Amino acid sequence: MTGRFTGCTSLEYEVVAAGSSGGLAYLIAIERITATANGVPTSCALRATTLFRKEDGTCKAAHRHGDPCRQGE
Repeated sequence: MTGRFTGCTSLEYEVVAAGSSGGLAYLIAIERITATANGVPTSCALRATTLFRKEDGTCKAAHRHGDPCRQGE
């Protein structure tokens, strides 16, 4: 699915794995979203990996990658 999301009505995370070591952390999750995409209401799920790093005492997202889930995943 490509395009611009607007009007998000729900977002849920199903955490698959998470961890941290030193100043780095990661979160692997299934993200389920209901929003409008290209003017059409839609729901989708993404497999997303987010990497975090500690910066000035605060944990900040350094990288995120998401791929659409195939049906049944």
